[in-house]
Amino acid sequence: MKGLRLRMADRLAPTLRRVGRDRNPVLVVDDFLANPDEIRARALDSRFRRGDHLRYYPGYQADCALPGIDEITAWVARRMWTEGFGHRPSPTLDLADCPRPLFSAMSPAPGATYLNIHVDGHSWLAVLLYLSKDSERTSGTAFWRQREHGLESMYLGPNPMKQMSVIDHVFGTRMLDKVLRPLGRSPASTFEQFANGLCERDVRPPFPERSHGVWQRTGIVRARYNRLVAYPTWMWHSATQRTYEPPRTLAAARLTLNMFIRHPVLEPRSLVPITPIGDLP
Repeated sequence: MKGLRLRMADRLAPTLRRVGRDRNPVLVVDDFLANPDEIRARALDSRFRRGDHLRYYPGYQADCALPGIDEITAWVARRMWTEGFGHRPSPTLDLADCPRPLFSAMSPAPGATYLNIHVDGHSWLAVLLYLSKDSERTSGTAFWRQREHGLESMYLGPNPMKQMSVIDHVFGTRMLDKVLRPLGRSPASTFEQFANGLCERDVRPPFPERSHGVWQRTGIVRARYNRLVAYPTWMWHSATQRTYEPPRTLAAARLTLNMFIRHPVLEPRSLVPITPIGDLP
């Protein structure tokens, strides 16, 4: 596959959804790549390792060292900046790059425990492209509201109060006010303790797609081959897998291309550590 690159289709029909009470934008684009079969074949031929991102990815990952990522990053960032948040095109988008695209193959051990519903603090947008075939009825990406506090959005990263204030100002969110109310009533002594206390860590396959426990589902995007999904990382989100059997081959796994677009207004720094849940099997 010499000369292979990610090629966006000539004609795209993006759909912008507004999810939950916070009206967060979720971008969905079907038939995104012009050459999805070639990219899937490259993914299946890649060298995978056990996912180690904060020890919560339940499967394997491989670097996607293919040209074309920059074009996808620029296209998604401008769509979300202008249509998702109502801004005019800006030179600040030049800083919204994607430092490490990954192929991800979801393959959790049936008896193991995983962190599932979460937010990310290292990036502005999470972008994934589904590369699995015939998985629309069983898999997807879900978005959630924490019932007790009504929280649908949270920034979990360095200097969270300051950064939530910046995000609120730039993107029109109201995260800080919504977080401060329950934080003031919480027995937690720090924001990190409060935030970590919201993350569920006792999920085993299959991964729920419907409201459960303290979580109410606000939206879901079904998995579909060659479908791209992009959303702000401050949304509570998770992978869903309605039914699950450990895949016998890589080709049978939930396979995605994952891209994180760095924030155009915040410094790129590492995540605030989540409390460990033990080594993946």
